Amino acid sequence: MRSITNDELIKISEFINSVDGLINGKFILADIKISNLLNMIATNTALYNYIKQCLIEFSFEKELSRAEVKNRFNNGEFKLPPEREKIVAFVFCLLVECDAKRMDFFGFINENFKSSKNMSEYANFAQSVLVPFKDIIIEHFYNEGAEEEVETIEEEVEEEIEEVEDTIYTRLTKYLTMMSDNVTLDRRIKQHDKENLHYIIDNIIYSMQYEDMNIINAFIAVLDILADKYAALRLPLKDIKSELLKYYNQY
Repeated sequence: MRSITNDELIKISEFINSVDGLINGKFILADIKISNLLNMIATNTALYNYIKQCLIEFSFEKELSRAEVKNRFNNGEFKLPPEREKIVAFVFCLLVECDAKRMDFFGFINENFKSSKNMSEYANFAQSVLVPFKDIIIEHFYNEGAEEEVETIEEEVEEEIEEVEDTIYTRLTKYLTMMSDNVTLDRRIKQHDKENLHYIIDNIIYSMQYEDMNIINAFIAVLDILADKYAALRLPLKDIKSELLKYYNQY
């Protein structure tokens, strides 16, 4: 693997976080996140070149027919290609086809992934397809480097975050991200409930770009009700309310 710049590794770290966002999210927001992932690939030379290499002599149509549930050799399961490079190429092509609307993303998921008590069709898809893709990207770009290098990159990412303009919206986003992490780590919350909570939190974070306090307050009111049931929301919600109080006290 050629030498990769720190800037490229920082962008790969951000890309991995965005893949996590797609994994932990809901179908309804997936199209926006898919477009974002493809843009991140296009603007990262190292990531783009790696995926380009994986695409050599790769046929998406052929691998899709081999992977689908309707393939009689798959025993009713969706099966990714066994080769790592083909998995990367397959997921990339899948995202491209869905983003271009040449493929029905909803239909693809419903036809190939079943729901269960603890997992929706989308969550099953994410765990079966997106998680292996993410793991391969991490291993390819980070396992060959020293742990110290990875730590350095993480510190630089944190420094970049600190350099972002400090506003009420960035602070609220920080606490909402903490809330989302709390939900992920709380074993007492059922998987189905986690997906619903992540969906709500993701929508609130997404709404920050509009800087509309009426929308934000409406969402926070929903979180306030949910916090009675889910302890994972309470501490970040307390910080959010504190920020809102400071904001309104200025006027």
